[in-house]
This record gives sequence, structure tokens and C-alpha cells, in this order.
Amino acid sequence: MLNQFFQFLRPAILFFAVTASIFALAENNHNDTSEKSRHPEVIVPEDLPYEALSLNQIRAIFSMRVRRWPDGSPITVMVLRDQNPIHKNFLKSTLQMLPHQLRRHWDRYIYSGIGQGPIVVTNQGEMLEKVRQTDGAIGYIEEGVPHEQVRALAIR
Repeated sequence: MLNQFFQFLRPAILFFAVTASIFALAENNHNDTSEKSRHPEVIVPEDLPYEALSLNQIRAIFSMRVRRWPDGSPITVMVLRDQNPIHKNFLKSTLQMLPHQLRRHWDRYIYSGIGQGPIVVTNQGEMLEKVRQTDGAIGYIEEGVPHEQVRALAIR
């Protein structure tokens, strides 16, 4: 009796498994094309005296392990919301990290009382404005977005 019941359910289970796989592939293809359309650029105020930093330095800054520029001035990290596709693309393609990895670093500093997390902005326009107005700031935008009074920082 139980065997007959499972034979009856087998086509339904197969249908749902195939349907779920198709939706997962479609979502991955959509994310791949939309998130990889433009590469992110790390931006800093025009008056910041640094032209380039290593990937490890950029990772350390955005993970809040390094909170001061080499000259001793404070770094203010600006990020987009975790759900933002530009933020996800920046983490994957530039920092080569996953969102939960970066969030874990931030939470460790916040909850241990060592420091504060980054400043979260809602869009690229706000990112540009905050980086431009804040001494020692660092953030990121999509490549090709006009950015006056801030400049892209090279990653070596």
C-alpha cells in the first residue's frame, strides 16, 4: 500500500524538482547578466593623497580591520545596503568575498565594542555625495557612473 502511494507521488515530486531547477537556473542567469554588466570602482575624495591600494588593503578597510589611512587620519567606510545588486557585485568581483563574510567582520567589531560599522547609503547618488563631503571616506560605485569631485582609487 505504501509502495503504491509513493508511485502515485513520484510524478508530482519529479515535476516540482524540475520546476524548481528551471526557476533556479533562470534566476542565476538573470543575476549573472545584471550584476556583471558593470564593474565597480572604489572611490575616495579628490583631496585624498593616495592613488592606489592593494587588494588586501581594500579588503581590510571594507571589513573594518583597518580604520586609519597610512597618514593616521580616520577612514570612513560607505557601503550600499546588503540587498543592493551593486553591493553584491562589489563584494564578489572586487573584494572576492560573500556578503555574509563581510557582515560577520562588521558584526564582530560592532558587538564587541571595538568600533562601529560602515555608513550605509541607499543609492549611488548618495554614495557620491557622502564620499565627496567626508574627509577620509571610501566607497564604491558602478564603473561609468559620472563622479565629479571624487576619484577612482586604483587597486594593484
